[in-house]
Amino acid sequence: LGVIAGSGMLLCLLASFTVLPAMLAIYERHRQVQAGVWQAFEHDPLGGIMRIPWLTASIIGLVTLAGILFLPIPKFDYNLLNLQAEDTESVVWENRLHDGSGRSSWYALSIVDSLDELRRRTTRFEALPAVDRVDSIASLLPEDQEIRIPLVKELADYVADIEGDWANPEPVLLDELQTLLSKIRFKLQRDPNDWEASKRPSEADLNAARDALRAVQARLGSLSEETATGLLDGFQQHLMADFADKLTFLQDNVDPDPITLDDAPPQLRKRFVGKSGRYLMQVFARNNIWEREAMQAFVRQLQTLDANVTGPPVIAFYSIQQIQQGYARGGFYAMLVIIAIIIVLFRRVKSTSLALVPVLFGGLWTIAGIALLDLDLNMANLIILPLFLGIAVDDGIHIVHRMLESPKAALAPLAHSTGKAVVLTSLTTIVGFGSLMIARHNGIFSLGLLSVLAVACSLAASLVVLPLILRFLPTPMPEPSLNQPPCSGISIPDVSPPCSAELKTKD
Repeated sequence: LGVIAGSGMLLCLLASFTVLPAMLAIYERHRQVQAGVWQAFEHDPLGGIMRIPWLTASIIGLVTLAGILFLPIPKFDYNLLNLQAEDTESVVWENRLHDGSGRSSWYALSIVDSLDELRRRTTRFEALPAVDRVDSIASLLPEDQEIRIPLVKELADYVADIEGDWANPEPVLLDELQTLLSKIRFKLQRDPNDWEASKRPSEADLNAARDALRAVQARLGSLSEETATGLLDGFQQHLMADFADKLTFLQDNVDPDPITLDDAPPQLRKRFVGKSGRYLMQVFARNNIWEREAMQAFVRQLQTLDANVTGPPVIAFYSIQQIQQGYARGGFYAMLVIIAIIIVLFRRVKSTSLALVPVLFGGLWTIAGIALLDLDLNMANLIILPLFLGIAVDDGIHIVHRMLESPKAALAPLAHSTGKAVVLTSLTTIVGFGSLMIARHNGIFSLGLLSVLAVACSLAASLVVLPLILRFLPTPMPEPSLNQPPCSGISIPDVSPPCSAELKTKD
């Protein structure tokens, strides 16, 4: 991105110094109308607030200070889902998944060399506070099969002869059922201290059981005997059918064979077992992995057990971190280079400092505007940091250049061509970036909104704060001479007064 943007700016600069002058020369050569002198505004649109500079400066200073002291510092939104359009299908289902299960579709990946190591690492991962569950081929291979299989075979003698007419159970006797429920409810009235210590239920469990019994008895009491018996018979039919299925399943599996990897479905073997024979683990986070704190805790805890853990959460965590640091370093280095260029250009500390005024005040106002608009910084709009520095200092350089040529013109920039140029270039930039606000993508929309806010704040600082500061400078600059050279490199007929700031003509 930096290479593309920087190269594009250099090419535009080259075109401005080569193509544009040539086109202007051709245009002037074929003009049919005699060239004249551009006239400035007859008045300064901001002259009203400049008549009492101390009052205006005090108001601006107090408002800026209040924003610094009382408005919160913008926070960075690490949730990548918030960058997408809210009605995007993938975002909708990701949110549903999290709301329904409390987990994300993202998972970390870890690789081990053997089944024994797979089971050990699974146990250690599952013990971490940030881990919800671990999926691997080991979940299909029961542990201690050499112990469990003989125990299962011992059940064969007990379940082989169990038979019954499960499809035709005896009808429910409502009176006997009511009597049985009353006995159970009476027993539950006992003091919990009367129970054996090993069988004593908690008070909460007792209350839940009492409430359930009361609800069942109330329901049965509100129905006629025929209706209640019909409902109970239907419930008993389903219960017996389920019992018959479970019994049949148990009878068919009392002589099991050991389960091996060959018994696993081919799709699962392909997912969890590599061609090299190594085993893959999918580790799911307990909390919302899209939030910074949960993602950081999840990644850090996994790395304590496996330094080579990878997967979307790990990649996203370090990618966001690197991008943040890259933009911050880029902005810092850009500011250093900008200051160096301005010093070389003006060769004066005072002029350099004045050119940076829009950066300072525009930056403070932009931060305040972010807080007022409840806008978060994110991966999409963070790019505005280095862009803002170039845009803001560009306006300041033009105004300071005008001050060095004509101090009076710099005090009222909107009454002269320099101010109009600054306004025009800022408005075109606002329109260009503002067009991003029509996007449904939340990240692109926030980039457009933040860009418009930053450019507008830097423009206001250039046209209001910088001229105010110039009014307070103790040393006026010398007035330009009337015997100055022509206004431009293009030869035009001498049809008007010379290019003097006093005559309100364009430099």
